[in-house]
Amino acid sequence: MKLFLIVLLTLCILPSAPAADKKPRPGASPTATPDDRVAFHGVIVAFSKSAQTFTLRGKKGLLVYVITDATKIAKGTAEGSLEDLAPGVYVRGASRRTGDGAFIALTVKTEPK
Repeated sequence: MKLFLIVLLTLCILPSAPAADKKPRPGASPTATPDDRVAFHGVIVAFSKSAQTFTLRGKKGLLVYVITDATKIAKGTAEGSLEDLAPGVYVRGASRRTGDGAFIALTVKTEPK
């Protein structure tokens, strides 16, 4: 019993590793941490190829997502392109909120609903 209490007290007293010591996982984007990623899904209500944006209807209104060169687009299990995005297409993915409240799409996957 004494040994159990000593081990328990030792574990409580030892400092845990600080969060700053954690290394990013391999392949993770240096600009997006898991904490600032925002998942999305829904049917595209508007799409602009020239502006490289698509719009989804959210709970608080319309949400515009910007597509960049770093955005990975998939169609099912295959690689996709901007041509796969259009109004009426169901999409899901991950985005990152910018300082001005806009969303930058990190991944976009088109799927049958």
